Amino acid sequence: MKNRDLELLKHNQKLKDSLDVSVKIDWRQVLKITVEDLIKKRNAPSNKIKESFDDVLKYYLGEEDFHKYVIEKKQIKL
Repeated sequence: MKNRDLELLKHNQKLKDSLDVSVKIDWRQVLKITVEDLIKKRNAPSNKIKESFDDVLKYYLGEEDFHKYVIEKKQIKL
């Protein structure tokens, strides 16, 4: 890599670091974000290990809510 390219990468990283912000969110929102992400990954066409995701999601949601949010694909409300 040329010196100019390295300088551009360093500058880009400094810009990213300067824009990085820490945000506090409620534990319910963290849980919702986590569960929604797990549901998306579980339902991805390329996913070959749905049973493992099901176990984790059932732990967080319980059987009834698992069926409601994962199988029926209803939106999670806080």
